Amino acid sequence: MRSPDNRSTPPGVDHPVPEPLSVVTAADWIPMVAQVTGYGVTITDAQRRLVWVNDSFTRMTGYAVDEASCQKTSDLLYFEGTDVDTVKRVREAFVAARGVRFEVLVRSKDGREWWLDTDARPLFDAAGVLQGWVCIQADVTAEVLTREALRRSEANLRNLYDLSPLGIALADMGGQLLQTNRSVEIITGYTQEQMLQSNWSIFALRQGNSEEQPKLETLVKDGRFGPVEMSLRRRDGSRVPVQITGIVVQAQDGTQRIWSMLEDISVRKRSEQHISFLAYHDPLTSLDNRLGLRSKLEELLRASMRAEVLTAVVLIDLDRFKYVNDTLGHDVGDELLVEVARRLTLTVRDADVVARLGGDEFVLVLGGLPDQNHLDVIMQRIFAELRGNIPLSGRTVYTTCSIGVSIAPRDGNDSSTLLKHADLAMYTAKAQGGDSYRVFDDWMSPGTDRLSLEVELRTAVEREELEVFYQLRVNTVTGRPTALEALLRWHHPTRGMVLPGVFIPIAEETGLIDSMGQWVLEKACQDLRHWLNGGGEPLQVSVNLSPIQFAREDLPERITSALSAAHLSPQLLELEITETLAMRSPALAARHLARLRTLGVSVAIDDFGTGHSSLSRLKLLNVNCVKIDQSLIKDCTANAHDAALCRAAIALGLALGLEVVAEGVETEAQRQFLALEHCSTIQGYLIARPMPAADAFALARSLLTVPRMHGAFIT
Repeated sequence: MRSPDNRSTPPGVDHPVPEPLSVVTAADWIPMVAQVTGYGVTITDAQRRLVWVNDSFTRMTGYAVDEASCQKTSDLLYFEGTDVDTVKRVREAFVAARGVRFEVLVRSKDGREWWLDTDARPLFDAAGVLQGWVCIQADVTAEVLTREALRRSEANLRNLYDLSPLGIALADMGGQLLQTNRSVEIITGYTQEQMLQSNWSIFALRQGNSEEQPKLETLVKDGRFGPVEMSLRRRDGSRVPVQITGIVVQAQDGTQRIWSMLEDISVRKRSEQHISFLAYHDPLTSLDNRLGLRSKLEELLRASMRAEVLTAVVLIDLDRFKYVNDTLGHDVGDELLVEVARRLTLTVRDADVVARLGGDEFVLVLGGLPDQNHLDVIMQRIFAELRGNIPLSGRTVYTTCSIGVSIAPRDGNDSSTLLKHADLAMYTAKAQGGDSYRVFDDWMSPGTDRLSLEVELRTAVEREELEVFYQLRVNTVTGRPTALEALLRWHHPTRGMVLPGVFIPIAEETGLIDSMGQWVLEKACQDLRHWLNGGGEPLQVSVNLSPIQFAREDLPERITSALSAAHLSPQLLELEITETLAMRSPALAARHLARLRTLGVSVAIDDFGTGHSSLSRLKLLNVNCVKIDQSLIKDCTANAHDAALCRAAIALGLALGLEVVAEGVETEAQRQFLALEHCSTIQGYLIARPMPAADAFALARSLLTVPRMHGAFIT
């Protein structure tokens, strides 16, 4: 047993008898309870006028009992911001004398606005007549604001859900779709109604896409997955690549659900494919580029080795392509390249490779050749496509090409070696006038077969295999010819045109350059005399001096002899020495040059900008001209560093009052740059390639008659 105070009573001890409680009626208890509750409590008469309020009400509203007495709650608290619809609903309930609960925005005596929750109940007498109302009221501002924030958050989430570019889907663990957003419809092509009636895997994998089924089953079992890329089949049967990420969650009823996000990655996949394509293909012609070519060439070489057949690497260079670019514009040039790519593709088999290395260079890889005899047939087919008139954008361009061929395994077993040898063969064909093809031979490589070349070079003069070519120099602005540079060429009876880079080093090493240089000097003077006798306007001819010639004590006498034999004025002869030679011993070079200047000839420093010239050293040399090396010209319009070096070289020459000649000028942009920098004279492929004497003087005559200006030079 327990005592009234809930303490245990020891056995044998009687309980104390409590005093009887006073009898209190319910009517007495109600005001007492109403005062101690934290809620506002009000009692009104039948007309809803306040007849009693508790302390909590006065604290909430700021109105004292006497201020609230006989007032309607609505008159005290409602204001223009109170929701009209709610007020109307409450009044209808009051009129009908039925209980009502509502939330309404009110204003306290001090002007504070807050949310009031009211539960109003009617009071009836024994006869059922309405006597008044009792209302329980609470300040629910915090709850209302929380609900509103939650509502806005849910609305934002709903908007994100509905407007998200990602497809969002909810499914049960069996794959039955329960909810999807609009993006899922767009990605799959199914309406929401169709999807909600289907299983996730069924609508995605129908029409033969069952290979993705194991992926989906694995995703569902793993609980959390992704991102996983897979291919879904749309309603129209097309495939769409998607990336799926998902998670298994527990719903309020305890069941598990799968939330999934689908991203249509079609654009990304196309971009990846495009990037991959560009990595291995030329963007202009869509042919393989250098990287793609090497990969396929190595593969063909391995196959040819296994089959014991030949593989030919054919390098094709368009003749005079730069002329098309410079005169007709790069758009026409690009159109020509695309057409050449198309024609080359038609000339070979599907298994062969057609690639563009860049510029106007193309490569064919011909695999599975039984012998070399098949090459000539293929070459003639190529020439038939590329030699002649090609219509482009309403105009016709005449094209030829120079082709070099290397053959595996004879000329190499790897792509680098074969391409290098094909390149050497192509330049041999171009040096021999172009519009032809040459198959690689060992002698074409610099440094190969030097002994036999040396023997043959010694007899080249007697056999009249040497020839002097000329390259024009013109005024940078007007295009008017001012001089011609004499350049030695060797027409070998069996090797064809031997490149200067091959035989000149041999001639210098063996000392043959001395006699060959003297022959060039005499021949240049004779050719200029022939020009003058034919009524040609006086032009200077420029002849390069080798280090051996420059060091000879009798050089002045040799020069005088050549001038006298041709009856030429010394002012028409210019002698060139390299900057490296001049700077090797500036004081000694100055003494030698002074002897030459006494003859009345001009002296030029060649390859200027590649040595170690300075203003003080150039002053010692007493020269007339500096020729800026083509290595400084090449990128003067594309590279700020090269442009600065080129400007510095020009400024150095002009500071000493020298004529400045730019070598290796190939583009109109370079010519314009040099003109702006006050470089007076240019030389290079933009004007003309080196050519035989008759052609060079004929070109000079035409340009003297009608000067070509502003990019209209001959190439």
